[in-house]
Amino acid sequence: MECNISKFVDDTKLGVAVESLEEQEALLRDLHRLEHWIMTKGVKFNKTKFWILHLGCNNDGHKYKLGEEWLESSFAERDLGVVVDSRLNRSQ
Repeated sequence: MECNISKFVDDTKLGVAVESLEEQEALLRDLHRLEHWIMTKGVKFNKTKFWILHLGCNNDGHKYKLGEEWLESSFAERDLGVVVDSRLNRSQ
């Protein structure tokens, strides 16, 4: 994997700062590797729980796919009990 991967009990996060086309392509490669691993190992992932959280003001909000399915974008994400939104605001 080229991106950062965090594994918790029932949660896996794949993350990277995408500031260039090369970093965007690295994330796409890692999503492809994840899809290949899911298929070859017979692991069951709930793809409806896959979300993209675009952080930062200048984020272009690029769309990503896992296999043939487009991943939905999320405005905020709960991580270890803290809700963080796309502007890195923790007020929620």
